[in-house]
Amino acid sequence: MQESVEKCEILGVGLFILGLMIEMVSAGDLNPPGPPTSGTMKTIDQASPRIAISYATTPGDENSIYKISQPGSYYLTGNITGRLNKHGIVIDAEDVCLDLCGFAISGVPNSMSGVKVKDVSSPLLNEDVSFVSIKNGTIRAFGENGIHICGDRYVHIEEVSFAYNGGNGLQAEPNSCIHLENVSFVHNTGHGILLGVCTNLDAYSGYASHNGGDGMHVCGDAYIHTEEVSFSHNGGHGMQMNAPAAKIHGHLEDVSFTYNVGDGLYINVNSCDPLPLEEVSFNHNGGRGLYVNTTQASEIPMEQVSFTRNSSHGAVLGMMTNVDAYGTCISNSNGGSGIILDGWWGICHAWTSIGNNGTGIQVGSGGTLKNCMVCGNTGDGILVASNCSVTNCTCKNNGTTGGVDICAGIHVTGSGNRIEGNHVIGNNIGINIETGGNLIIKNSATGNTTANYDIAGGNTQGPTVGGYISSDNPHANYDF
Repeated sequence: MQESVEKCEILGVGLFILGLMIEMVSAGDLNPPGPPTSGTMKTIDQASPRIAISYATTPGDENSIYKISQPGSYYLTGNITGRLNKHGIVIDAEDVCLDLCGFAISGVPNSMSGVKVKDVSSPLLNEDVSFVSIKNGTIRAFGENGIHICGDRYVHIEEVSFAYNGGNGLQAEPNSCIHLENVSFVHNTGHGILLGVCTNLDAYSGYASHNGGDGMHVCGDAYIHTEEVSFSHNGGHGMQMNAPAAKIHGHLEDVSFTYNVGDGLYINVNSCDPLPLEEVSFNHNGGRGLYVNTTQASEIPMEQVSFTRNSSHGAVLGMMTNVDAYGTCISNSNGGSGIILDGWWGICHAWTSIGNNGTGIQVGSGGTLKNCMVCGNTGDGILVASNCSVTNCTCKNNGTTGGVDICAGIHVTGSGNRIEGNHVIGNNIGINIETGGNLIIKNSATGNTTANYDIAGGNTQGPTVGGYISSDNPHANYDF
């Protein structure tokens, strides 16, 4: 019995020692070897192989110097000089990245386009779209376009300059999607940018200047979103959307239109639904700052928009265009009127219109003007037709230099208008109401040359009170 107990104790000790040995083995070497002495990281080209543009890797054909026919990432190793009747580089593949690496693709007389992106259909989310990226360089002096993009393409262009091309800086065929970032279009014989039907454009931090045509020309339905972009010194309009059947959507923010030979922004389309303008300036253009004509009801919201020193009117918005202007908007020192709103309704809140060679603010039907400052215009300060509301506006020194006796601080030619709480000072006529059927209350007038008030019969108006205030009528108009 004693011998059996001793055997069990010896067996237990053995199992314990065996367990410790197994644990030590599984834990590994207590003194592991050092790190490998040779590198294991991949180079950039190993991780993302790139292909140098060359006759060996991207041989051209009868229409091109170089042709990219396979997906991949490509780059230039030096400048490229164009040839007669050839494109510089043709991209005939999907999913291509082309890095110009700071080099230039320069054309010669009668060359074709600097870069041509051909239409390659590829099913993506049930749409025929393929992707191309072009960045970091210059495309100039080609006989046709700087870049010609065929349809059904998404093209991202960044840090590229298109200059002195014989056609357009960029031409995009229908159904293209274009993203531009820090891209410039200068001194091209045609337009800076020409967009075909059903084109989407997003543009950030660029400019189109000194082009022979428009800075940008839109031929049909389009979505246009631009931020921090300038259109200046172009031989046509700064931007033109001229397609009577087209529908335009988009947003212009922090955009300037200056010193263009034509209008700053010219729109003649079916509808704008909507096209907000935010922090946009229209200055020193040879025509109007802004012209909008649509055949269907459209919306042009405005915030912090300025129209100054344009040779014609600051802004003209047609009958079907509805305007909602708020923030600080100004139309000063234009060769014609400050702003003309011919639409069914327009809202101008806190608008300033000073020193225009015409009317300060002109509204057709159903408009609302509130808290506006209108001073020193050659024609009427405010001119309204019918069914408008003009409240809490200040009109000073209007119509005193134009040689037209009928000009007034506020001039009403129709009926159904509410003229309330305005202050008219030093105009030819303070408030001139030509017809009946209007409400005129709580206004004040002083120092107007011909008359403070010239109001036709048949209107509803508060009593006119001057000198000692003898009336306690809360709707009285004051003459002092």
